[in-house]
Amino acid sequence: MIRNGCGGCHEIPGVPGARGTVGPSLQGVVERGYFGASRASPEAMMRWISRARDVDPKTAMPNTNLSPQEARDITAYLYART
Repeated sequence: MIRNGCGGCHEIPGVPGARGTVGPSLQGVVERGYFGASRASPEAMMRWISRARDVDPKTAMPNTNLSPQEARDITAYLYART
C-alpha cells in the first residue's frame, strides 16, 4: 500500500503517512456493501483494487495492475482492520 501510493489518495488507518483526502477513507471499507458496482466480497475488492477502471471506466481510481497475491494481501489487510 505504501509502495503503490494508496495513501496519496486514501486515509488508511495503520499505514504510516496514509492521509490522502482525494479518495474515501479506507477505514471500514468492507462494511460499505459495494466496491465499485459489485457487491462487497473479497473477490470484488481484489478486482477493484487491481483493475478498478475495468469495473467502472468513470472511476478516478486507477488500475494498479497488482499481482493477484498483492491484491489478496491488501484485501486481507483491509478485512482484518474492520
